[in-house]
Amino acid sequence: MGAGVEPWCLTVVYGPQLDADKMEFLAELRAVHACVPPAWMIAGDFNLILEMADKNNTNINRRNMGRFRRFVDELLLKDIYLHGRRYTWSNERSTPTMEKLDQVLVTVDWEERFPFCFLQPLSSGISDHCPLLLSTNAATNAKRRFHFEAWWLKLPGYIDVVSSAWTCPSTISDPFTQLDVKLKNTARALQSWSHRNVGQIKHQLLVAETIVLWLDTAQEHRQLLQEEVALGRELKCKKSLIAPIACSEEQLQRVRHILPATVSEFPVLYLGLPLTVGHLRKSDFQPLVDKVTAAIPTWRAPLMNRAGRLTTVRVTLSSICTHTLISLKIPDWVLKEIDKRRKGFLWEGKLQAKGGNCLVAWTTACRPTIFGGLGIPDLRLASFALRLRWLWMQKTDANRPWKHMQLDFGKDPILQQMFQASIEIQLGDGNLALFWNDKWYGDSSPCIMALDLCTLIKPAIRKKRTVAQALSEKQWIADIAGFATVPALTQYVNLWHALSGLHLATGIEDKVSWRWNPSGDYTARSAYKKGDTVEDFKIMMPVHCANRIQKRRNTFSRSVSSLGKSGKRSSLL
Repeated sequence: MGAGVEPWCLTVVYGPQLDADKMEFLAELRAVHACVPPAWMIAGDFNLILEMADKNNTNINRRNMGRFRRFVDELLLKDIYLHGRRYTWSNERSTPTMEKLDQVLVTVDWEERFPFCFLQPLSSGISDHCPLLLSTNAATNAKRRFHFEAWWLKLPGYIDVVSSAWTCPSTISDPFTQLDVKLKNTARALQSWSHRNVGQIKHQLLVAETIVLWLDTAQEHRQLLQEEVALGRELKCKKSLIAPIACSEEQLQRVRHILPATVSEFPVLYLGLPLTVGHLRKSDFQPLVDKVTAAIPTWRAPLMNRAGRLTTVRVTLSSICTHTLISLKIPDWVLKEIDKRRKGFLWEGKLQAKGGNCLVAWTTACRPTIFGGLGIPDLRLASFALRLRWLWMQKTDANRPWKHMQLDFGKDPILQQMFQASIEIQLGDGNLALFWNDKWYGDSSPCIMALDLCTLIKPAIRKKRTVAQALSEKQWIADIAGFATVPALTQYVNLWHALSGLHLATGIEDKVSWRWNPSGDYTARSAYKKGDTVEDFKIMMPVHCANRIQKRRNTFSRSVSSLGKSGKRSSLL
């Protein structure tokens, strides 16, 4: 040790063979822990394994494995990852049994002092154990790798640089060597060309944003000069994008004259979301799956216990797609791919886990903890709960410019049934509540009270006809079209009598309240919690089937309201 360097303690062990001795062995190490400095390393043959992956067969003493894991967790030790090999011991038979018996365990203080430690195996030619080599400082100043930038293709001069650099000396005849030389020459030429003609893009963007902020701040105190206005406009145009929809070339040129920005075709990214004039393709959702994959810390998994991985799955991996879940209807295949990665990291610390390695079914893991689950967010249910906000705002906020537009979310039958089951309407002047679809008559609506009669109403009318409009001169009768069956006529008479004594409160607006929140306002949390009380949320029956509409609505309402009475989870058909 050099002068001024704090000492650290190394304990070399050789674990016993008998189970009783192993318990004493771990107890002795606990006693040693109380006498050593905070920076402590234990290395050697423990004759114990930490997890099932440390052995190549299923003949495992789980009791000893659990004792060793508890020992590591209690003393807050970390197993330094072994690079290059999975096991450190083999019985050298034709069908060998291999285990990772040799471990290097360190405390957090030791790891903080040697953050660049590196553990690697050596040749096991003279022993059935694999020797391990630990370097306390393996940090290297590696040369920065070449990164190709996709936007280079749009810059003038790119083709010329590649054409001139894609050469190889005639003395080299081997084709693989020729390809290697050409790639290296092209990479160096592109880096030099980009640095000379483009510079550091990130630094330029940072400078541009700083200048724009300075101009915006100065504009609050004085009138900008003509040169400053032109500079600010130019900087903002460089960050803008024009994506035309059914525009002629003349119209496009007129727009570019006003806003000299880059023209791009759909799909484009806006606020991190893919936008298109048609249906989003599979390739438009793949970046979301890749983003979740990139956030999985598989290299850190051996240093994390299952509780740590569970926290990572619940907090980090599950929140990455929240922004997209709010705005878009995510296809089921995307949610399955994300769940596959969340499940793999939770159980195995990898991108995927096989069924035999999962302790419980994923549907059980996604249940709330009060129902015996792990509290992992159910992404499919979360997508419904988050997208309900748009239907809520469309219903309650008259200032939304898209209030009277037909949103794609409104076409989702499952989302519609969830929304209708989640709101209560106190009837006032009847200008907000929809006559046919909304439950404004107690806890029911005409489409529930008169199922067969409702099939005679055009869907476009059901979506727009308010109670005030329907009751005005009995307009709801004029909405009925088509041949009425005997049940429809009976329901018509019953509906007539039910509406005969109804009077609207002029000057008082209809009041819409959220059933699952005491304040009456929508929250995604309350929507998710109520949805999570249902065993399965597969309301996938056709909307045009009227008797199934009643079944879906009533079953959802009963299931979420009966939970408090029975204390049991309900099954929603």
